[in-house]
Amino acid sequence: MQFPALIRTYVPVGVGYVITFLATLGVRVDGTAQTALVLGLGGVTSAVYYTGAHALESRWPVFSVLLGSSVTPSYHNAKDSSGSSSATATSGSPEYRG
Repeated sequence: MQFPALIRTYVPVGVGYVITFLATLGVRVDGTAQTALVLGLGGVTSAVYYTGAHALESRWPVFSVLLGSSVTPSYHNAKDSSGSSSATATSGSPEYRG
């Protein structure tokens, strides 16, 4: 299992939804609109957070903590016994920028 990849995926999603929750406190809309608002803003906020954190990390590696892990996942192709190839995730070093 590739834990750094999962962490670097779920941390921005969690942060995005916490920011969205806090930003929508006190906003009065009906239930359906509130669900759509939180889901829509949560997705956008998560994407913006990830993009910003990744850009900072690319320039200054110390900012990798914003993604929850300083280990950058790397992926390589592996051939199984049938001869077909499949992608296999491995943990790379923080310097890897593939």
